Amino acid sequence: MRYDGGMFRVLSLILLAAPAFAEDKPAPFLVSPTLWDSVDDVPHTKDVPFGSYLVRNVNFPAAQGLFRQLDKRLLGILNKKKARTEAHI
Repeated sequence: MRYDGGMFRVLSLILLAAPAFAEDKPAPFLVSPTLWDSVDDVPHTKDVPFGSYLVRNVNFPAAQGLFRQLDKRLLGILNKKKARTEAHI
């Protein structure tokens, strides 16, 4: 049986088509360097389970740009009415 190079053609087609199926990476989020500026951290210490934690506040005007970028990527599904409330991470 003689090899006619058919497998080479199939492999070539797969390699040429691969970029068409590759996913585009989304652009990275741009974060303001002032996100953590001029805000106070609030430590909490209680002698109970999970009673010690640190509240890390953010500079909300600096966070608005990040919120808009995220909302745009999520096609506008974020709640704009409660956008300046709290988030737990």
